[in-house]
Amino acid sequence: MSKTKTCHNLDDADSIISRVEDSLSPKILKAKKEELQRMAPSKTKELNVEAIQHRILLSIKDEIHQLVDSELKRLWKLVEEQERRLDDALEQYSH
Repeated sequence: MSKTKTCHNLDDADSIISRVEDSLSPKILKAKKEELQRMAPSKTKELNVEAIQHRILLSIKDEIHQLVDSELKRLWKLVEEQERRLDDALEQYSH
């Protein structure tokens, strides 16, 4: 059975979107910003606001990619299981 990497289930797509939105909650963003500010030398904090913001965005982007990747892996396991069950049912039916 051929596999195409598309999301056919809108509920699963909504679930991914919801998880991504949750990962962008104000508390998480604030914590990331504070963490990066603590990492920056105090003298350059004001001068490197853009660099800090860029690192925050990269960190968020990485988290989103990890979240989406894990969700896609979970969905593919479900797809593969359904394909296996369908193949088994078709084989039983053909006998």
